Amino acid sequence: MTAALILFLAQSCVAEIDFPPKPDECFVMWHLNARKVGYDPAKLEHQIRRYNSVWKRKRDGSYLLNTGRVLWVRALGAGDEQPEHWPTKSKWEKSRPRWGRIVAAAEKMLGQTRADHPCPKARHYGGPIIDAVPSYWITVKCLKRDQRQAYYRIREIKEGTSRTVPADLAAGKRMKRRHRPAP
Repeated sequence: MTAALILFLAQSCVAEIDFPPKPDECFVMWHLNARKVGYDPAKLEHQIRRYNSVWKRKRDGSYLLNTGRVLWVRALGAGDEQPEHWPTKSKWEKSRPRWGRIVAAAEKMLGQTRADHPCPKARHYGGPIIDAVPSYWITVKCLKRDQRQAYYRIREIKEGTSRTVPADLAAGKRMKRRHRPAP
């Protein structure tokens, strides 16, 4: 439960969903990643780095993305000072209180367990439109308010059957973008 991991969790929330009015959606995202690594804080940062394009690196170790929004997200600090590269058209004073709530929520997250998961049905998350969403992923509504991310559960399959890769995908063709609204 280091300060560096708390800061990283907060930055990853902003990278994925900007500055939400409440950090509840951050908790859903953090829990989904934590579940994948058995709620082991030592593995959580690595899991998020694999999942989030802000943190992805090239083989030479440099960041894959190094422009605009990505720069100020990585420059967010634990305090309430305006990060380097902050957009000139935005007012940090408006985002500062939300940033403070996200950092506090990240600290709280590290003490949570599987039982605290705010959306236990969800198994995956991503933007509202994702390329090649498998047909057995079903959209899940995790929050009472609008969600910035799309959350998915996996459709149960009948015993004795198996999931198969669509023929077009197996042949190397890209699947069409698909958006399934929440039921």
